[in-house]
Parts: sequence; structure tokens; C-alpha cells
Amino acid sequence: MSGHVDILNNFEIRGWAVKDDEKIGDTVSISLDGEEVARVAARVYRRDLEEAIGIGKCAFGFTFDETPGVFKPVTIAVRSASGELLGNGEQVLPPVLSDAHLRHAYGDRLCSASPMLATPVHDGIAIQGRVLATVGSELGVLPLNSDQPAVKDLKVTRISSTDFITTSVVSFTLARDYHPGAKIGAVRVCDLRGARKGAWGRRIEDFTGSMCVPRSLDWLSIPPDENFIRTSGKITAAEFAIGGVAAAHRIALIARLLLGKEIRRVLDWGVGCGRVAVPLKRAFLEGAEVFGIDVDQVNVEWCKKNLSDVTVEMGDFYPPLAIESGSVDLIYGISVMTHLSRDAQASWLRELRRILRPNGVCILTTHGEYALSLSEWCPTTLYRDIWRVGISDALFDDNLGPSLAIPGYYRGTYQLRRQVEEEWSRYLKIVGYLPAGSHTHQDMVVMMKN
Repeated sequence: MSGHVDILNNFEIRGWAVKDDEKIGDTVSISLDGEEVARVAARVYRRDLEEAIGIGKCAFGFTFDETPGVFKPVTIAVRSASGELLGNGEQVLPPVLSDAHLRHAYGDRLCSASPMLATPVHDGIAIQGRVLATVGSELGVLPLNSDQPAVKDLKVTRISSTDFITTSVVSFTLARDYHPGAKIGAVRVCDLRGARKGAWGRRIEDFTGSMCVPRSLDWLSIPPDENFIRTSGKITAAEFAIGGVAAAHRIALIARLLLGKEIRRVLDWGVGCGRVAVPLKRAFLEGAEVFGIDVDQVNVEWCKKNLSDVTVEMGDFYPPLAIESGSVDLIYGISVMTHLSRDAQASWLRELRRILRPNGVCILTTHGEYALSLSEWCPTTLYRDIWRVGISDALFDDNLGPSLAIPGYYRGTYQLRRQVEEEWSRYLKIVGYLPAGSHTHQDMVVMMKN
């Protein structure tokens, strides 16, 4: 045998190879699906090899810059310079991430929706929304508490599909008669195969498909573009407003289900420029004190100058907060944990538990399996960490991150549902997990303090 592969996976290859005639380390060729991608010299010293075969400097190691076989199987082969396969040098590896992983994480049914556009028309509001659903779903739009259609001219356009998830755009007109309030219009998008008759919304999971839009934008104190781009990326003012109203609506539905009318004090953890806090206070929880904290001084200063009904203060990058223990009924953090390292997440979960009152509710979002599947390119370190421990904080955030006081603090964190359930339940009881429940992208985790 001229060599052997000791470790071979989607992230790294390690082994040894020798030229028998020269008694020195060989050069190995690494190929993916029959195409050579690298040549590596086997010149690393290993004492065990010297003792076993009399040649110590013949080991090699190789790490992929980009993970092969993320969404489909891949054949990896390792050969000597002469073309001979090394021992254990050819394997067909299953995909690191696939529909099977999504199905395992989210179950056989998924219907998540979020509005993208809302335009007033003479007979209601013309709405476009993004919907994720399992393949074979029969999509419909219904009012919140009825099984009778509430829309005109429903159109569904499929934009992509896998073996498990279908991504579509729904377009329809929401009739005026179904507006529950002067400021908003709300419906539910559901898979009609499983739609229940009569009252709806008694399970947290049902809220994943709720869709709420503002009838107008004049009540929403929308900040300048440079403020919301810092946290939301390059979107329009209308998209900023619609996304905030939709998130506030879903948070309010969940909070009322779990807390009833006992919602007096609400913390927006990572308030930004008030995208969610403003509509939550002005349309859904008018009687509650809504306050926010953030580490972005630019947006905190804007909020202080422009929001009279939502109190916003600077927060530190690490606990504790200047908030009394057990004093908050509802805490939510939209796209905060998605930017924290594993250790920082644990520290903040402990702190959020401290300030939450008994039986209080905490709603946080994560980059889960679905968000991970959307990544067009991620370094090997991310998938390797996900594969090994279920979470990766290897990526830096290049949007807001460089503007913050602590370089490198702001991450691009991805984690699997199982990791969230194992780790976060040490601090708070998980009572609901909504796949792609935030903007049909991030998973939403609903927790309560025992």
C-alpha cells in the first residue's frame, strides 16, 4: 500500500502517502466527482508512521475552502501521483444539508407567509406576499377567525421548489370588509388541506401563516434610509414598514395567546430604529409600556429625537442590563441572536431570564435550517461547526458590524433547531418553534419563564 486516508469528510482530508521506490512522501491528488481540485505534498512528520513503516515525513492534510456536497452527494477520491487510489481513498458522501434535513427539523407540513408589498385600491388593499409551504400544499387566504374567503382574485406564482419546500408569491386584494382596524389589514395564509373550520389561532404554530399589512404609512414614524439600512439592508421605506407591522402583529398574537391581557411592560431587545416597536405600541399593545435597547448609537439617538411613545436607551454589548429583575412581561429580539456568538447567546439568555417575570414570554429569532439552505456560499468553517456542534458563529457581519464599538462582536450566526432546543431550554421553556416564522426567513422561538 502506497498510502491511506485516515479522515475524509466534506471539510477535510488527512492521511499519508509514500513513494515506495524512494522511501519519501508522495504528492496526492484530490478530486471531486472526477475533477481534480488540489494536489498536496505528503511531507508532514508523524511519529506513529515512522515507527510503523520507517518513514515519518509522509503525512498530509487538506481543508476545503468551500464545502463540497452541501446540497447533493459528492464523490471524493484521493490518489497518489501515479494515479493509484490510496486506501480508503474514495467515498461517496451524503449532502451536508438537504431537504431531508429540513424535513427532519420542520416536520411534514410548513406554511409560513410574510407580506412584501401593499397598495391601497378602491375596494381594499392589493397585497403581494412570500409563502413557504410543503410540496403539494393547496394555498388559500382566509380572515383570521373564519373559514370563508376574504380575498379577490387570488393568484399563486411558484418561484422555486425542491422535493420538500415550495416557495411562491401570492397576490390578492384584501376586501375592506375584512379590515379589523383602521391602521391594518390582516389575514392568514394556509394550506387548505389542513385549515381548520371556525376559530383560528389557538396554537402558536398557527401564527406562522398570519399576514398583516398597514393600510397607510403615515402613522409609522419611518426613519431616513440611512438609519434602517444599517439594520435591515437595502430595502425601501415601504418594505421597512410592512415588515415591521407584520412582525409586530405576529408577536402580539403570540403574546395575547400566552399572556392574555396581562401585558404591561414590553422590551424590544435590539430595537434598531423602531421597526417593530412603533407598530406594536401604536396598533397592537397601545396600553403597554414599550421600551427598547440597542448597541447602535446612531439609531438610538434617532429614536430618542423622533419617538415620543417608545423609550429607547443605549445598551451594553454584555449583561447586565439596567432593568429590575422580574419586571418585564414580554421580551422580543428580532435578528439579535443571529449576530451573537455561542457564548454571548448563553450570557444573554441568562440575563433575559433574570429580567423576565414568572410566566413571562420571550420571543427570539435564529438563522435555522431554512436560512442556512439559502446561503449561496459559506466557508467550510461554518458547515463544519454546524455539522459538529449544531451552531456556527464563524462569519462576521459586514453590514452593521464594522460600525459598532467592538470589532468582531457582531456575527453571522447559524444554528440548527436541535441545538436551539438543547441549549436554550436550559434557561427558558420553549413553548413554540415557528419555522421561517420571521419574514419567511428566520425561525422564531417562543419561550416562557417557569
